[in-house]
Amino acid sequence: MKFKPHLIFLFFFTSLVFNANAQLKINVSNLEAIKGAIYIALYNSEDNFLLHEKALRKSIVPVESKSVEFTIKDLPEGEYAVTLFHDEDNNGNLTTLFGIPKEPYGFSNNAKGGIMGPPTYAEAKFNYLGKPQEISIALNRLL
Repeated sequence: MKFKPHLIFLFFFTSLVFNANAQLKINVSNLEAIKGAIYIALYNSEDNFLLHEKALRKSIVPVESKSVEFTIKDLPEGEYAVTLFHDEDNNGNLTTLFGIPKEPYGFSNNAKGGIMGPPTYAEAKFNYLGKPQEISIALNRLL
């Protein structure tokens, strides 16, 4: 059999870029009610952060207990930020009062933001290493 170094390189490169076991587990805690759903959005750039239509991945997870676990599979290594909210009234939106969230919400790194708005991408971002990893997000409520 003839040695083919380009095939070895291709195999090694693909195993680095696409790891079928690569998954990010998101643990959501501090749920006040067992109803509605958790809306999750994953972002990979500051330019798209908080623009729901430009999220890299989006999911809706039904709430069936006081904590929710969700896994994002086949995620490439990189820098990401997660936003989520608990849609308690099941209307498909984050309910607000004069722009202030009435429903619980959270960000990766448990970033809080300030009195004038949500946290920045820099505050919420984390490095995903391309192998099984977990993050925890505790929900907050302003109103």
